[in-house]
Amino acid sequence: MKFYKTKFNFIIVVCVSISACNPSNHRKNKIAAKQSIVDTAKRFILIKKDTTAKTIDSLKPDSTLIAVKKDSLISNTAIVKKDSLVSKPLIKPTINQQKVVDFAKNLIGKPYVTGSKDPSKGFDNSGFVNYVFDNFKIITPRYSAAYIAVGTNVAFADVAEGDIILFSKTDSVKKVVSNLGIVISGKGQPIEFIHCTSGKVKGVTITKMNSYYQKRLIGFRRVIN
Repeated sequence: MKFYKTKFNFIIVVCVSISACNPSNHRKNKIAAKQSIVDTAKRFILIKKDTTAKTIDSLKPDSTLIAVKKDSLISNTAIVKKDSLVSKPLIKPTINQQKVVDFAKNLIGKPYVTGSKDPSKGFDNSGFVNYVFDNFKIITPRYSAAYIAVGTNVAFADVAEGDIILFSKTDSVKKVVSNLGIVISGKGQPIEFIHCTSGKVKGVTITKMNSYYQKRLIGFRRVIN
């Protein structure tokens, strides 16, 4: 009896081994596994698609991302940078002009130093204006002459605080900017400006428009939206 029981167990083991090694069964197992992976992938893509669609719907119209439809076996959505399709200039946020004026006023008394825009040392004329606007992430030229084309032109009647006032060295006919400052007076008020002068004060000061500066006045430029 013991012999037959052992033999029977051996036959069962052999049968199981043969079944496991059967190439046909092995292929079926692989196919079933692949199908399971594909099904899982499809479910994952559908979930991702739904999530992506919600994300795209929440984007603002002027966002730097846009949605582009892609045709494929399973519908999907791609996101690409708008800059790669259409070149669009950046729009700077509106800055409070009074904050610019207040920041400039905090520098009153800083000495005039040729070629400097370092508040710990002092400023020259253009260095002062450049430093003030740079604090608000507004790019302006480093040298006076270049301010003739910066920003937009402003009519005398529309001049307001935060505008840049331009002067020539001798008279306004030459149209070469030699000195400049930042207007601190409101629209319609007598013009006052803050600048760093190499004159008697030799530093950052506030000046009212007078006949001396009126003769040298070239114009006004606006760099704040």
